[in-house]
Amino acid sequence: MKKKINISNWKRFKLYDDYLFKIESGNKFDKSKMSIINPEINFISRSNNNNGISCVVDRIENVEPYKAGNMTIALGGEYLGSCFIQQNDFYTSQNVNVLIPKWNMSDNMKKFISVIIFKESRTYYKAFEDELNRHITTDFSILLPIDDKGTPDWEYMEQYMKVIEEKAQNKINIFSSIKGNQNKVNISKFKLFFVETLFDIRPTRAYKMTNATLLDGGENPVLANSAYNNGVGGYSSQEITEKGNIITFSDTVDANTIFYQENDFIGYSHIQGMYPINEYANNWSKYSLLYFISIFKTRAKIKGFDYGNKFRRDTALKLDVLLPVKDNGKIDFEYMEQYMKAIEEKAKKEIKILQKL
Repeated sequence: MKKKINISNWKRFKLYDDYLFKIESGNKFDKSKMSIINPEINFISRSNNNNGISCVVDRIENVEPYKAGNMTIALGGEYLGSCFIQQNDFYTSQNVNVLIPKWNMSDNMKKFISVIIFKESRTYYKAFEDELNRHITTDFSILLPIDDKGTPDWEYMEQYMKVIEEKAQNKINIFSSIKGNQNKVNISKFKLFFVETLFDIRPTRAYKMTNATLLDGGENPVLANSAYNNGVGGYSSQEITEKGNIITFSDTVDANTIFYQENDFIGYSHIQGMYPINEYANNWSKYSLLYFISIFKTRAKIKGFDYGNKFRRDTALKLDVLLPVKDNGKIDFEYMEQYMKAIEEKAKKEIKILQKL
C-alpha cells in the first residue's frame, strides 16, 4: 500500500462521541507500590513497548481490573499518544487513560483507530509542554473515514487493516525463512564488569538547556529525551558541545533512550554521556560500543527502569555487564568488533530481501 490515502472526505470525531468511546482516567497506581507476590494482572504504564505492559502485578482486593478488549492511551511523557488494545485484564499507572468502546468494535477497527490516535498525538501535541491530559476529554479529535451518512466507515477500517495484516504476515514469513547464524554464543570466556569501572557517566554540557528555540533547523543534531531517531530531537545552528563515538541516554525516561552517537552533537536537557576510562579508554570503537550497548540496554531493561523508576547515572554505573575476555582476562575488543560487523552484514542482506517485497 504505497498509494497515498485520500482523506478529503474524512471527518473529525471526538473520542467520546456516540460512535466511539467512554473515556476513564484509569487507576493512577504507582508501580513502585505494587506487589508481585502472586502476579496475575498486567500493569500498563506510559510506554510504547510490549503493548504498554511494564510488568505483571498482584490483584488488588476490592479493585476490579479493567477488562481485556479495552484500549489504553498514554497522556504524556516521551511516549505521548501510545495507544494499545489490551488482550488481558489490566491496571494502569498515572497519566494513562482507558478507552472503553461504546459498542462491540472488532480488533481491526480498534487497531485502525489506535494508529490514528498516535499520529494525531505526535503531530499536534508535545511531550512535557502540551500533553493530552489537558485535551483528551475536551478538544482532542481524530480524523476518520466516513460513509454516506457521515458516520465512521467501519467497513473501510476493517478491510484496510485486514490488507495491512496480510501484507505484514507475508513479510514476516519471508523474514522468518532467512537462515542466519544459529550457533549459540560460547560465554565460557566471558567476564562480568561493572559499568563504573569502564565509563565515567556525566551530564553533557548543555544538560540544563531547555530553550526550545535551540531547535532552529540548523545542521547540528540535538539530542533530546527521545527513544526515537537515535535520540535526535531536532537540529540547531548553535555550536557542537560533545564529540561523537560515545554512548548517551536520558536520565528522565528509561533504557530505550540508550544510543551510540557516531557523530558530534549538542547534548540537550537531561542527556548523559558515557565516557570511556582506565586502561581501555582508547580501545572503544563504533562496533565495540554497539556490542556493549546491546548488553547494557538488556541489563537495564531487566531491572525494569521506567517513569516510576528512572534510569539515572548512579543506577547505570552500578549495572554489571558480561563481556568477552582474552586468556589474560582483558576485554576482547576484537571479538566484539567482528561479532557486530557480522551482525551488520547479515542485517544488510535481510534488508535487501525485504526491500524487494
